Amino acid sequence: MNERPPDDLPRFFGDDWGGYGAVGFAWAVADPSVAVASPADYGLIVAWVTALFTSTSAVCVTGLSVVDVSLYYSGFGQLVIMLLAQIGGLGYMTATTFLILLLGRRFCLKDKIAIQQSLDTPGMAGAKQLIQSIISLTLIFELTGAFLLMLAWVPEMGWGRGMWFSIFHSVSAFNNAGFSLFSDSLVGYAQSPLVVFAISLMIIMGPGLPGDYGGLFGAAGGPEAGAGPLLGVAAI
Repeated sequence: MNERPPDDLPRFFGDDWGGYGAVGFAWAVADPSVAVASPADYGLIVAWVTALFTSTSAVCVTGLSVVDVSLYYSGFGQLVIMLLAQIGGLGYMTATTFLILLLGRRFCLKDKIAIQQSLDTPGMAGAKQLIQSIISLTLIFELTGAFLLMLAWVPEMGWGRGMWFSIFHSVSAFNNAGFSLFSDSLVGYAQSPLVVFAISLMIIMGPGLPGDYGGLFGAAGGPEAGAGPLLGVAAI
């Protein structure tokens, strides 16, 4: 008998869904920072602050880090950084909406309005199709980048390390995250045409994905007139 209706959910921000987005963004930064911290080596407080800085940098795709990512963080910590960069590159609302769709949950009216405003689509059906298109293109491009990098790094590093480095750098470049698992970034591969081409391709295709590819597919899922210049620049 103590069930409360949906409208009685916390109303701290009222109808301002930007406020809820801010809280979600803060959680996306703060919560994973615990996972990537390395208290055993650097002390609990210092490790958490460093990890919080890195998490913020990853979600904001700035690429700033006060430590050497390849040496400071474990493989799991590097995975978390890569996933945060992916969320930051896609956009918090896009990533969250896709996760909810993947889990098969239903949206309330306010959720639908917030999603439509965030993605600038006229209807929820268009928003769903746009998000599916964005995620599909992201996977296609990132897997392509990873494959190209594997051609250079698997023979050098072996399958396990070569595949991980390829996936990490493909995701990082596509989302303009700026993180690298090499202490000197990619300076050591400045003379490698394959690595330079793969990273450059990811950087060109990645920025502003929801907005750029939203124009490419449109709310109805069909090509629009504005797609030509985008594809032309990418091809160059």
